[in-house]
Amino acid sequence: MFRRLSLWLVLAALLSAVAWLLRETRELAEQIGWAERDARVVAARLVAVEAAAAAAAREGAAAAAERDRLATELAAALSRSTTLADALRAHRERAAAAKPTAGWGPMPEGVRSCLLALRDVLAAEGFPLPRFLAARALHERELADVEVLVADGDGLGAQCLAAGRMTATLDATAGRLELRFFDGVVTRGGVATALPADGWPLVYAPVDARFCAERLPALVQVVGALPAEAAAGAVRPADLDPVSRERWLERLDRLLAVAGLPEAWHVHRLRDLRAGWFESVQVLASDERGLLAGSIDGARMAVEVDRKAGVVSLRFCDGCLRRGATETTIRDEGYRMLLPKLTPSQATELMLGMVVER
Repeated sequence: MFRRLSLWLVLAALLSAVAWLLRETRELAEQIGWAERDARVVAARLVAVEAAAAAAAREGAAAAAERDRLATELAAALSRSTTLADALRAHRERAAAAKPTAGWGPMPEGVRSCLLALRDVLAAEGFPLPRFLAARALHERELADVEVLVADGDGLGAQCLAAGRMTATLDATAGRLELRFFDGVVTRGGVATALPADGWPLVYAPVDARFCAERLPALVQVVGALPAEAAAGAVRPADLDPVSRERWLERLDRLLAVAGLPEAWHVHRLRDLRAGWFESVQVLASDERGLLAGSIDGARMAVEVDRKAGVVSLRFCDGCLRRGATETTIRDEGYRMLLPKLTPSQATELMLGMVVER
């Protein structure tokens, strides 16, 4: 009996030990599982941190490369600016050394008379006038040390020319007067640019070749044969006096300002007015930035009204229409530019009755 009881006691002790071992093993396995999970989380965080560090390193390298590129471009731009400034300063020093007496002193009377005659010729031909600020001498049909202010074609800007010499060439066959400036600079918007080696031209056409040659004998170099002298009592093609011409230019500009056109149009030049037709006309268009967008040159132009249809147009005959690089010839039958916001009665009132009926 005692032996059997002892055996059961031993057996119970063994079972208890086994149970304790199993519990300990399970707890240890759980701890190992938690530790492995923590290790995986830490490993994932380490991978993310390493990736972020690598990306930051790449971005830092790219930023450094961009910084170096911009620094190089800035240095090059500064170098070019310094070079241009040095060249301009050297040019001005050479010009001052070569012409120590040039300046704003009184203009010689012969030079002044010549420039006044040139002004009268251009005004009579209906062209906008360049403003001569200075000229030192006139020798062998060349003006020396000339400064002149020239308005842009659209009237919205100007450029100043300072030239060592200026020539005037009259093409008698084409009726074309060209003023050409050499050895100097042209300044626009505060930026000075050297004049081309072959000169910088100002062209006026068409002009009455005989009239120009007779009024400017000491200045113009005539190329080609002058037309035959007009018969006694004949009327010159530009009989509209300067004051009347200026008033008609202003009146036409007011008409165009209220015409409802998509661009700003401006009558730049006209020579004469005959039977309701303006002769030798140039009209310019400017875009919203004030840049030249197109032009129309016509031997004749009229404000044409169609009272039956209730429309008003500018009609051009025998000329040229320019838009960008496109140039279209206007024949004798004419080209009409519709003025959509004007009625025939409004146009007639604005033009003081100087309209033509369609």
